[in-house]
Amino acid sequence: MERTRIPIVALLAASALGLTACTAAAPAPTESPRPSESSSRPSPTPDPIVTPDAAAPDQLAISMVEPATDIPTTPLITGPALLEADMQIRISAQCSGGTLGWRLVTASTELDEQRTFAEGTTRCDGKVDESAVGPVVYTGPVQLILTDTASVDEGWVQARQVPLR
Repeated sequence: MERTRIPIVALLAASALGLTACTAAAPAPTESPRPSESSSRPSPTPDPIVTPDAAAPDQLAISMVEPATDIPTTPLITGPALLEADMQIRISAQCSGGTLGWRLVTASTELDEQRTFAEGTTRCDGKVDESAVGPVVYTGPVQLILTDTASVDEGWVQARQVPLR
C-alpha cells in the first residue's frame, strides 16, 4: 500500500478554511445615534397675540376671535373712523392656530348692498401680517367680516385708514 503524503501547508489551509466557514463574522461597530441639529435647537416661541387699541382714531373696523372658541366675539365693530375717499386702507392681522379668513366690506345691513374692498387669508403663525388696499373711492363706515375661523385659536383683524404716500 502506497502512502500519499499531503503537504502540511495544504492541510493547514484546508483547516483554516473550515474554521472560517464556521465562525460568524464579528459585527461591525455601530455608532450611537446622535440627535439631529434641528431637534436639539429649541423651536421658536410664537409672538403673543396682542389685540390692538379698538379706539384708535384711524381705526375703521376690527374683528376678534377669543381663545377656546371659533366664534367671532366682536364680529362687526366699525369705527371710530369713517373711511374717507381716496385714502389707503391698512389691514393688520395676528392669530394663532391655522388660518384666518376675512373680508372688508361697506357697512350695510343688506348683504346685496355690501361692496367688498378686499378679502384675504392670514396664516396664523403668531406674527402680525399687514397688507394695503386702495386708494378706495368710498366714504362711510366699513366692516370686517371673518370668513374662516375654524382652525383659529385666537386672533384679530383690523382695518385702519392711512393717507396715500
